[in-house]
Amino acid sequence: MAIFKNQSKDILSKILIFSLLIFSFYTGWPQIWQNQLFPPKVEVAKAVDTVIFLTIADSSPWTVPLDWSDVNTIVAIGGGGGGGSTANGGGGGGGGEYSAITNYTNLTPGASVGFSVAATSSAQTNGNNTWFCNSQTSCANYTDTNVIVSAEGGARGNGSLAGGGGTGGVSADFAGGAGGVGSNAGDDASGGGGGAGSPNGIGGTGGRNDTDTAGEEASGGGGASGDDSGTTDNGADGTADGGAGGDSNGNSNSGGAGGTGNGNGQPGTDGGGGGGADGSAGQDGGLGGDGQEWTATSGRVRGAGGGGGGGEDTTGGVGGDGGSAGGGGGGGATGGAGAKGLIIITYTPNAVPTITVNDPDGVSDTVTAGDNYTVNYDLADTDNTVTANFAYDADTSGYDGTLIAGCIERGEGTNMNCTWSTTGVSPGTYYIHGTTTDGIALEAQDYSTGQVTVLSAASGAFDVYASSSASFNSALPVIFTAQTSTMTSVGGMKIIDDRGTSAGWTLNLTGSDWRASTEQIQFNYNGKGSDNGKGKLCAFPNGGSLYAESGSLTGVSKGGIDCFSSTLSTIDLVTATNGNGNGTYWLTDMKLEQYVPANATATVYTTSIIFTLQ
Repeated sequence: MAIFKNQSKDILSKILIFSLLIFSFYTGWPQIWQNQLFPPKVEVAKAVDTVIFLTIADSSPWTVPLDWSDVNTIVAIGGGGGGGSTANGGGGGGGGEYSAITNYTNLTPGASVGFSVAATSSAQTNGNNTWFCNSQTSCANYTDTNVIVSAEGGARGNGSLAGGGGTGGVSADFAGGAGGVGSNAGDDASGGGGGAGSPNGIGGTGGRNDTDTAGEEASGGGGASGDDSGTTDNGADGTADGGAGGDSNGNSNSGGAGGTGNGNGQPGTDGGGGGGADGSAGQDGGLGGDGQEWTATSGRVRGAGGGGGGGEDTTGGVGGDGGSAGGGGGGGATGGAGAKGLIIITYTPNAVPTITVNDPDGVSDTVTAGDNYTVNYDLADTDNTVTANFAYDADTSGYDGTLIAGCIERGEGTNMNCTWSTTGVSPGTYYIHGTTTDGIALEAQDYSTGQVTVLSAASGAFDVYASSSASFNSALPVIFTAQTSTMTSVGGMKIIDDRGTSAGWTLNLTGSDWRASTEQIQFNYNGKGSDNGKGKLCAFPNGGSLYAESGSLTGVSKGGIDCFSSTLSTIDLVTATNGNGNGTYWLTDMKLEQYVPANATATVYTTSIIFTLQ
């Protein structure tokens, strides 16, 4: 009985040439001889700066945009001081300070940043301060250590005393202009408010009341937002008429005209100062002009404001309110309000990288564990060179999958591929996600729309089969000499190795001892075969036929003639060396011989022959 077990293009070119010739004639053939560049220079569009205003209507904290870059300017303008209120000529309030920081590098896209914008200040009230923090969500005041830029508000007009311009904020600055003084000289009149500091310089000073013409009661004009080109931004003093407001930088005639013939002062424009009032019957100072230096991406226009003109001081005249942002209020019987502050944030947008995982898309995306899968993606960044990392994930949340060794730091391009070896990956369904960053913006990420299914690896067959049973040819009579029983054909043995590896293998033969039913006589295979009660079994694989049903016979060979003995318990029939033997093989027509000792007891003896593939 045998037991088997397993252990273990000519026309086209002419058309193109003709087209090029026609194009040359119609676009001015001589031009090609006039030092023209070829190919022509292509103008690359430049990034347009983003401008953002933060006002008193905005709530702190501010979220840093995702396209933030380190090419930036952050400006703070403090609030204007309120004008002085008195019947003896109110003093103008001071203008708010201008302060700025450029190319600040410690803001992170998506971070929350605290800020405070100066609110409007009422008559005889100091201007409020404006500040912008670093990545902290709040700061205690405008001099807090976490403040990166701040601007002090202008001082109030106190009675007839003028308020000073704001100064002392954090970072580089231009101070606000001082207000003009008021007094009861010249039948008393008021001073104009100071202009706010601006990118162009210190704010203009408010004009004072008239001092020498009794009965005129002419008030000073408001100072304009700052410039450094001379005194044109200063408000004019009151004389026979109200003083004109100062002109803002580059904006001639932006200051409001002073009142005449008992008239109100006229408002300023584009950061010019308001005109001072003329008269003694409740005339008002002109409003300071709102600044126009910046246009936000949203379309709004803002800037540093001019100071309000001085108003009549005895019968209800009101000083002109300061222009936004930061203009000081003019003095009067009731002082004008100091203008609110402003934060202007300007930055050159950083182009955020874009990444798209195209495959898997859920269409025929399967792979057997151990095989490779191709991940397809698009990756681009218009102003930086970036790479991306890819991972497989059981879901589409968190971007917390397992990195793919063959898909780390992959380059830019369209329809790009990287290889995922699924060796060691548990069977299941997985999404692929990609992550990239240019080191400035937040990470750009994407999950695939579909999943890839990783199938269990097929358990490759590794076994041996018998094609039929076989027995020794005939019974032997019991005689007094040793004799041999022959099995001329064991039949066929089929060996299959579909494991997909090349570790090699051996098919061998072992045999069990013959025993009588009484277990008194044992044929051990000591190879002697003499008349001493001993026998032996021999195998002849070299006489059999070996062929490959599939695979190659390279490195696959039959064994030689061997007999079991006291020192040999295993006979190799077929051997595949390391790196060979992957396929299906047959060994047929192998012969076995059993030597039977003389004088054996008459009985039926059975032996088990075990074929082992390992």
